[in-house]
Amino acid sequence: MTPATAQCAAPSVAFDQAVDLGTHQEVVVHFTCEGATFAGTLYLPEGGGRHPAVVWILGGEQTDRLTYGDLVAGFTRAGVGFFPTTSGAGDSRRGNAVRGITATSIC
Repeated sequence: MTPATAQCAAPSVAFDQAVDLGTHQEVVVHFTCEGATFAGTLYLPEGGGRHPAVVWILGGEQTDRLTYGDLVAGFTRAGVGFFPTTSGAGDSRRGNAVRGITATSIC
């Protein structure tokens, strides 16, 4: 577990290749800080350029990651990116990886 005092004002960020699915794009994103990895899929609206985005942090380690569906589609159709993730699920490692990561411009 990441200590409560851990801070990552500028975490290391890695983006996989964007996949264009016609109605939206999907990009897998990994943030790394002090040995913890926070990962998720960033859903982007059609069109290039920067977009505002919602960061949706789901509950504990037993929660399934939110995937593309009506909720995410509503945001992307409105021109808003959507980044759902679950600490400890999928490629996220070390339970509270999200704690020290501050908001950053990812879109």
